[in-house]
Amino acid sequence: MTTSKILRGAHVALFLCLLPGCAVHVGVAVHPEQISEPEYYAPNPLGVVRGERDFSKRWRGYCEHLSAIPYTEAGGGLNSCGITYKINR
Repeated sequence: MTTSKILRGAHVALFLCLLPGCAVHVGVAVHPEQISEPEYYAPNPLGVVRGERDFSKRWRGYCEHLSAIPYTEAGGGLNSCGITYKINR
């Protein structure tokens, strides 16, 4: 995974953080490759960039980018934005 690939995929997550109260998280993740294929092909480990903002105690908006670190083929990784609702108190 190149630096430009990370930045290209992470720009939405970082844009969300222009809003007050936003947090940016970066990390490394793994997934069961045999179960994920063929719908999602990405060898482990995965690089993760996530921006999120709490709108209330229960509602949170986020944008997230996942990319396979050892996979150098051109592409934007897996990008998603959404909203979550906290069920437990």
